[in-house]
Amino acid sequence: MPVSSPAQWFAMGVVALMLASCSSSDGFLKARPARPAGFLAKPKTMTPHPTESPFHYAAHSKSWEVHERARSKTQIYIAPVDTSRLRGIQRTLARTSYSVLGQERPVGELANRIRLEFGQAYVESPRPTYEVVAAPGPQSVTLELALIELDPTSVGGNAAKKIGSYLLSPLVTLVSYGTTAGAIAIEGKIVCSDTGQIVFQFADREADRLSLFSVKDFEPYGFIEEIISEWAEQFELFSRTPAQREVGDSSWFTLNPF
Repeated sequence: MPVSSPAQWFAMGVVALMLASCSSSDGFLKARPARPAGFLAKPKTMTPHPTESPFHYAAHSKSWEVHERARSKTQIYIAPVDTSRLRGIQRTLARTSYSVLGQERPVGELANRIRLEFGQAYVESPRPTYEVVAAPGPQSVTLELALIELDPTSVGGNAAKKIGSYLLSPLVTLVSYGTTAGAIAIEGKIVCSDTGQIVFQFADREADRLSLFSVKDFEPYGFIEEIISEWAEQFELFSRTPAQREVGDSSWFTLNPF
């Protein structure tokens, strides 16, 4: 973008300063936790997990017996993703656009993608904790997931934002980020397949990455598909990482144009 005025130079300096001052784990543009959807067990029955988790919320069972039973399992069944608790579109621009155009979110398609990605992460893992199976059994744990939020990226809003950034200031991208970004939230729990006892549960919410330019800014679910893949990889890695060893969260910013 050509910079032809002191104001534009100043704006670019402000953006650079803000980006440099925010880490990937606690950046001011990082997605905030979603409201609980009622899919998880009551907190009093669980012990909050240490901060090494890459998720907004994570907790494990208080029962030693449950953990011992889970440790004996060698398989994992990924259950179909629950979409019965999915909220309506939260962001105004996306909600208005979908309402005017009469569009429907690809809920079933993305729910299937979540299930497949979580299973594939174990298949492709160099040291998988579990073998993925097609049905629950006495030697398996079951991963139950619920899709609770799904906001598409506002493609029209991002197009207008890019034009504004070019004509006015790069601060347009920063200031208007929250109005055009898509977001997705899930809740999940690991249960012993034979008893239904909850071993571990978690919840997380992620939003589009802030970028100088990305083709995903012009795809309704481009960033969301990327987030799903990262969630699957994070969960698989977390499931085989020793306690007290941190599993890093994803970044809120990207330089990858694709």
